[in-house]
Amino acid sequence: MDKQYRLGVLCIVGATIAWSSAGLIARLAATPPGTTLFWRSGFAFLFILCQIALTQKGGIPSSFRRIGLAGAAMAVSFAVSMATFINALVYMRVANVLVFHAASPFFAALLAWVCIRERPRPATLLAVCLSLVGVAIMVAGAIGPNDLFGDALSAVMSLSFAITIVLARARPDLPMGAVTALSMLFMTLLALPWADLAPSTPDLALLAAFGIGQMGVGSLLFTAGAKRVPAVDAGLLSVLETVLGPLWVWLAVDERPDTAVLAGGGLVLGAVLMAGLAEQRRRATA
Repeated sequence: MDKQYRLGVLCIVGATIAWSSAGLIARLAATPPGTTLFWRSGFAFLFILCQIALTQKGGIPSSFRRIGLAGAAMAVSFAVSMATFINALVYMRVANVLVFHAASPFFAALLAWVCIRERPRPATLLAVCLSLVGVAIMVAGAIGPNDLFGDALSAVMSLSFAITIVLARARPDLPMGAVTALSMLFMTLLALPWADLAPSTPDLALLAAFGIGQMGVGSLLFTAGAKRVPAVDAGLLSVLETVLGPLWVWLAVDERPDTAVLAGGGLVLGAVLMAGLAEQRRRATA
């Protein structure tokens, strides 16, 4: 294992640890969804702008000029995914929401097949089927209207994130930093009417960590790691987020996943690992 690969693995593991804190921070911050979205997105927007200014040739104006309609559409779909993620946490356990999120790449594979004629491999198709079964098991375990509404929000989150992935696959030339910043700006403005502009100091500190640490630093680490390891390895390592996210909440606030979530979530995670390992073997053979 060479030094660059080890560095890449460490960066991606660091990114998944940062991302996995989302559910815990949302639980610890005593703020409604509008306030959480406003401050989290605002802090992330400022952080990403600073990153673009320091690292991108031509700075902020050049990056934003290259966004175009496709980039704007990607920013909107990512904003929808963020909004539904935070709101779903009001109605659902963190484990439920993260399992829906883990299934997003497979929904993206189906959309890519339909929209950009990117035919998935047999292992990916099998993983899609297993993920759908896993999600169905989780939904079947919902017994109240709040649970079903949370499932619906999580489904919209997963679908909108899948659309974001497909747009990124179709237009790899887009400036992703600027697109992400635009998405954060959209979310900040949309959440403004429902936001508390003077939250308590502890809540504000948590929301700053949410925007800068969980979103900003997590994205930077993942980008740095993805340049050093194969995509399939990056995908497998990022599964840690779905495992660690519920674990932090379980340890900190005793929010335990129910049986349906453990069964359905195990099936989704198994599908993710199966697809990743199959791709790894295919690349090794090639």
